[in-house]
Amino acid sequence: MISNKYALDDIDFNSPYIYFFSDDRETKSTCLDYLINIKSDGGFNHADCLVIRLPSWARFKTLYQLLEYLRVNEYITSKLVRKYNNLPIVVIFRGDKGRTEVVSFLCDKEILNQNGSMKVQMISIDTIPKRQTEIGLNVGLIGVGSLGSNVARLLVNKGVKTLYMSDHDILKPENLGGHILPSMFLYENKANAVANYLMHHLVKETEVYFGNNDEEVFEKADLLVVTVGDNEAFNILAFNKLQNYKKPIIWAWVSPHNIIHKMVITSKKTGCLNCFFLLEKKDKTLRHINEKVNEELSKLDISYIDLCGNPHTVSFPERMVEFAAKIVATISLYAKTKRFEFDYLVEYWDANTSIPTTFTGLLNVDNECGCEGQGRENNV
Repeated sequence: MISNKYALDDIDFNSPYIYFFSDDRETKSTCLDYLINIKSDGGFNHADCLVIRLPSWARFKTLYQLLEYLRVNEYITSKLVRKYNNLPIVVIFRGDKGRTEVVSFLCDKEILNQNGSMKVQMISIDTIPKRQTEIGLNVGLIGVGSLGSNVARLLVNKGVKTLYMSDHDILKPENLGGHILPSMFLYENKANAVANYLMHHLVKETEVYFGNNDEEVFEKADLLVVTVGDNEAFNILAFNKLQNYKKPIIWAWVSPHNIIHKMVITSKKTGCLNCFFLLEKKDKTLRHINEKVNEELSKLDISYIDLCGNPHTVSFPERMVEFAAKIVATISLYAKTKRFEFDYLVEYWDANTSIPTTFTGLLNVDNECGCEGQGRENNV
């Protein structure tokens, strides 16, 4: 292992090393963590590692020109600790073709001396390709649990214009495994924690906003996705807060053990969520599926009891990811064509199958429902 105290000439770069800090801080901290955490008078103080993002107008053709630019910049050199014999530097800049590029290297202490030699050891040169936004929509996500967190991750990976998230719940131990978040986020608000995770672990160009303000998400989103797992909260959204919502909504929920997945899309061109529930009672295929699901669930424990006596729903993470992928694919197609190819999707997983049986259809206004939807039959 190496640290800042060794001169470059004393390091055998043909052997692998783990870089660690020379003082008594915990080794789990990263160079960037330390750079961010140590502050003095509102600015950065000395750090073991320097991460520099150059302005877009900075231009250089060679590594020598870059080093000259760095060491004549008094603000940059004031951040370096002169007692160190080597220092890792990471420079982020805009390349000739407008792409984001990253160069990292170890330099010796003479880089601080404008009259001294510049001895460096390259670590890597990388290009971060600029990705186009594939989903040019502001997407709102209400509920960031096991299903919602996977939807958020896929949306950011895909490249959504803006993602607004809201959730009133915190991450609990029973959520681990199905949720995308690791244990380090326990007892944090789910929306806040997912936003933090996405911004630090994914290469993305999506603006991510988070909190527990549902109304703000309703207002700013072009399309809303509701994946709330709590039945009471779901009903309040469906039959109160969002009953007269004018923008498209994707409602998505799953049963215990992920035996059945349901996605219902409502808009001014369709019936409402209650129209779908009425359709389930009248449509022979949907009614038969629900009967089979109830039969399957009667054979299984739909929840388990933890040490504190709290019940928790049993689910399968791989099925959550599969369903989340269908939701994101539906959003992606809508972003391109401004239409949905179906109004509802029902997936049924038989106990002994690895691939679900899928049913889709259109959702018209039901005569027994008092909603104001126009219905598919009145739209081209």
